[in-house]
Amino acid sequence: MISFKLLSKSELLPPTSKGTGLWFNSRKISIDLGQNPVLLLRASDGSLGAAISSNDNVSAYPEKIAELLEKALNKFALEGFSANSIEAAVIGGVDNAKWKWDRLLKSAKQANLAFKKYDDSGMYYREVYFEPKTGIASILRKEANPNEWNPASA
Repeated sequence: MISFKLLSKSELLPPTSKGTGLWFNSRKISIDLGQNPVLLLRASDGSLGAAISSNDNVSAYPEKIAELLEKALNKFALEGFSANSIEAAVIGGVDNAKWKWDRLLKSAKQANLAFKKYDDSGMYYREVYFEPKTGIASILRKEANPNEWNPASA
């Protein structure tokens, strides 16, 4: 089962990946989500985990998420896991990206994934450290600065 742990700044972990995409690992997935939510997937035995996130805009986002989720589910299927045996959780996202939650949840439901929702409160950047073996998703929140994602204000 995927569980949630909020980290303090004193519990900083190794550097993270950034951006849009699909990440797989059996040991640890580390992502700096910025303002975007992420869909975490975990094989029921903890042998494989995945993370899906996208920076795409409103018109491109649903297709991108559907494409990434299909790739992830195909990889899990190659390892012998059907969609109904995969655990899922949606984590992160700042207030102005809340619309992405709905798209992620819709995609998860369409794929027959059982999912939980975590950490959807407020304007924070999130760094996610996910360990598929234990199912622990550790989150570090940092106050969001809109200037960090607005190139016009840089």
